[in-house]
Amino acid sequence: MNEATVADPPVRVYDYNYPTVDEEELKLIYSSNPNDVYLPTCNNFAQLVDSAGNNKAWANRTNKSSVYPFDTPLFFRDADRYYGQVCYIDKPGCVSYCACDNQCVCNDEVGEVCAGKCKDKRVGDCAQQGMIKMPVSCNTPGASSSGDLSPDDFNFSSYGRNRASVPFGAATFPDGFNIFASEPIKFLNQYSSKIDQQAFAGRPYDCDNGEGTGCAHLGYCSLNPNMICILDNTFSASTSLINQRSCGSANGTCVPLWNSSKLTTSLPAFKADNILKNLFLQSYAGYSYNFNTKNYQLDTDAAYRVGSSSSYIPSLSDYGEYCASSTSHLSPNNDENYRAYWCGIKPKINNVKIDGNSLRDIKTSLNPGIHVLTFNTTIDSDQQPLKDLVISWGDGSLQTLVNEDSRSDAANPHKIYHYFRNEVKSNDINIRIKVADNWGFYCCSLNGDICSTDCP
Repeated sequence: MNEATVADPPVRVYDYNYPTVDEEELKLIYSSNPNDVYLPTCNNFAQLVDSAGNNKAWANRTNKSSVYPFDTPLFFRDADRYYGQVCYIDKPGCVSYCACDNQCVCNDEVGEVCAGKCKDKRVGDCAQQGMIKMPVSCNTPGASSSGDLSPDDFNFSSYGRNRASVPFGAATFPDGFNIFASEPIKFLNQYSSKIDQQAFAGRPYDCDNGEGTGCAHLGYCSLNPNMICILDNTFSASTSLINQRSCGSANGTCVPLWNSSKLTTSLPAFKADNILKNLFLQSYAGYSYNFNTKNYQLDTDAAYRVGSSSSYIPSLSDYGEYCASSTSHLSPNNDENYRAYWCGIKPKINNVKIDGNSLRDIKTSLNPGIHVLTFNTTIDSDQQPLKDLVISWGDGSLQTLVNEDSRSDAANPHKIYHYFRNEVKSNDINIRIKVADNWGFYCCSLNGDICSTDCP
């Protein structure tokens, strides 16, 4: 069809949620009047941060220095396969780590005992250096590809980690926004400024075709990946008037948001929570738009929560043990062993000293007066920040500290002062420390010993 010789605009949109009987009531792809245009909306939201700011993020993945800023992140996957294409560069790194099943023995009685290449090292330390493959953007000079995308790959085209300053394309709501009173929330689009749009849906992680095949026609603008548009995915898409005008003159043309062939089946082999659980281990609520009552409602199926079968917080009852090492979490050094990184890494407490003397072999009594306790804490980078720090001084007093960051540098330890009213004999010293991370995993130390269950 020659679009230049037919009615302008030549295409209209039929919305299954709002069926019409008159062709004139159908929405347009583009128009000088934004009210006449069909604007895609997000009908399902998962709340991943509560009203107080609490969350269970994979902190190393969602921070500003994430190694996965633009391409489909390697952790966007289900239990069997990755959702996109992988590119690597070869670089020096650690090829083998000290672990409980690699030259180290670990149990609650003896702690960590390492030998061989790991002698005098701890679990998580490097056992052997070598060349590793580090995942990078496929545009990186010298990067090699793992292979071309197959029809089964669910690839996020030119994935943008941030939409403006919002990590991983999350929704943006103004202060005081009431989702229950909201109309369907639109994506950022070429008309957003004209209609004074205040609430934006984030980048979609899933799409339900419903009765039509609309998911394959959702795209993003080539000059502004944050802007969602209506896609003409025919063989003439590169010259399509639809693809040019649905983005407007300043935003390029509409290009595929994802591999649309993956979305043409009625039962896609992927689920959005396979992506979201690799960004946040817990959601606090789910919301879905009800087209009958015309409002958003709480929806348990749109959320994955603690205590539910769809919660992803690692459980020792499910996995039997903690991570073998800090590298068990997905990292540039480890993408193949998917199940292994669904585990928790215990915080560490070490270098526990009082008045500069190690608590593990103290021989002298503590005189009445002020004493200083110093120690280091280590929290896994994905399980940051340190959430709870509790000290039982053994004299009946319990101290809870807030707003403390973990301190792994021996030259910059935690430094806590305490006043003992009475003398404490060396055999009676009973100082216990508990450190808990953002995921709820914790370590307790009695007089500087290794992690135990003897908590304050």
